[in-house]
Amino acid sequence: MIPLVRLFPAKYFKTRIFPLLIGFLGANHVLGQLTPTVQTEFTDYPPGAIVNITGSGWDAAGDSVTLQVIHVGDTGDNNISGAHTPWKVKVNADGTLESTWTVPLDEDELGATLLLTADQGGVHAEWTFTDANVTFSLSGLPAGSYSITVTYRVYTTSGGPSGSFLSLTFSYPGPSSPGIAVNNSQTIQYSFSTVTIGGLLYSAPGGSAVGANNGNGGQSISAVYSASCPVIAAPTPASATPASICIGGSSNLNATSAGNTIRWFTVSTGGTSIGTSASGANFPVSPLVTTTYFAEAVNAAGCVSATRTSVTVTVNALPVCSINGTSGPVCPSSSSIYSAPAGMASYLWEVINGNATIAAGEEDNQSATVTSGSDCNSSYTLKLTITNSSGCVSTCTKIVTVKDETPPSLTGTAYSGVSGINSCKSDAVSAAPFDASKAIQGYSDNCSSAVIAELTNTDVSGTDCSWSITYTY
Repeated sequence: MIPLVRLFPAKYFKTRIFPLLIGFLGANHVLGQLTPTVQTEFTDYPPGAIVNITGSGWDAAGDSVTLQVIHVGDTGDNNISGAHTPWKVKVNADGTLESTWTVPLDEDELGATLLLTADQGGVHAEWTFTDANVTFSLSGLPAGSYSITVTYRVYTTSGGPSGSFLSLTFSYPGPSSPGIAVNNSQTIQYSFSTVTIGGLLYSAPGGSAVGANNGNGGQSISAVYSASCPVIAAPTPASATPASICIGGSSNLNATSAGNTIRWFTVSTGGTSIGTSASGANFPVSPLVTTTYFAEAVNAAGCVSATRTSVTVTVNALPVCSINGTSGPVCPSSSSIYSAPAGMASYLWEVINGNATIAAGEEDNQSATVTSGSDCNSSYTLKLTITNSSGCVSTCTKIVTVKDETPPSLTGTAYSGVSGINSCKSDAVSAAPFDASKAIQGYSDNCSSAVIAELTNTDVSGTDCSWSITYTY
């Protein structure tokens, strides 16, 4: 006895091989090499469809192969319908066979699971397929491969919509979906899954079909897809770092919308974008006044969020910097007091050029005492930096001239000179010698500098003698 062998070539059908103990077998049937098969082109057919049947591995030298299609789970139709009568098919020289069978249009076949059997000299093979009348096909989608799910339910038309929904998934592009059986008294209600492609949402309208083709012949329900913009949420969160700046400063705006680009505006609707940034990336701005910015999400297809998310950057004014005090000329080694605007959070006084010093401990006061250097006819630059309560900073400078421009003045009694010297005029210089200490008698300088007198020339003319004296202060 040869062991029983079963083959299952596909998910939706099965083939059974029943080799039996027989006498002489043809050349194609050596013991252990029995591989006869039979199958249909598809696994489901609508009523009225022609079923193409093929087979292989049969004995070309043997009898014809007997084929028959019957109901699995006999409904009684097997005995009364001529469609279920066996018929014979001759085997080709290479062991193959071909035949056809037409699915009856009567409603008794609808939804049935049909068994195709093949027999030759004790060798048996079989195949199952189904008879359903409704399939789904797709159109309107861009080129590519997609998985589409049809959600449906079949209910008795007279009873109204009821029952649970089932789902059927198939690929696009490709043949139509597996079939669904809908008879005269039933309605199929269906909807199609959406597909997002290139940032666009593709959808197809659902619907229902009553008694789909009266249960006779196949009916293909086409899903015609069309594109629209998907719902895109406004970016979140939106932030500004820092949220408060000084005039001339900058802040980084930031907003997130996964997979989308952020488009920035200064108005809540409409308007012209001031620029874009990637989701989660910084977008720098430098407003001159307090400004509210709005973030909008836009996908690759140009679809935008219905609303925008706002964020405000506060702009604080700079403090007005000024130095109150003399610009000179001031005397060498003299001290002057300078003051800054009141009410600042901080002050800083500096001498950035020239020879001068700020009194110790007064560098961060509102006012400061500055002492000029001893050099005459020079200058120094005083710099002030102030910071207000918003942290905004301003600077200003003042150039101070150091110079003694006022000649010494006679503030006392001048030297009266000498008289009663009896000498030749040619000897006047030696007879009445120059005395510098007496020449400065009664003179003083406004800068408290020492006054120095120096004889720089003498002249004797006639009875007159003149002396040229240079005063230094």
